[in-house]
Amino acid sequence: DAGQMSVVYVSYALTLLIGMLYAKKPSLFAFAGVTLGGTAVFFLVSNFALWPFYNQYPHTFDGIIESYTLALPFVKNSLMSNMLFSAILFGSFEMAKVAVTKKMALAN
Repeated sequence: DAGQMSVVYVSYALTLLIGMLYAKKPSLFAFAGVTLGGTAVFFLVSNFALWPFYNQYPHTFDGIIESYTLALPFVKNSLMSNMLFSAILFGSFEMAKVAVTKKMALAN
């Protein structure tokens, strides 16, 4: 459904903005916060999208709470995979920066 997908794309855009904030001043603490924040944004936004666009849950406050509650088991795996792949990607990038800096220092 186009409505739900647009909400998912909004969550990706919000996650990108969170990552851009991280890029300004990277640190291990910020890395953990950004990874948790990105996971939380995607969880909150994408599960909220199920509520109005589908009749899977009642369109009441209890319905939105049920949507989030039933999605909780999935957020654990999402967070674990985000932490793992983010650590691999960002860690590799940081290691490459150190290697290039050392190589350039030796060349001079």
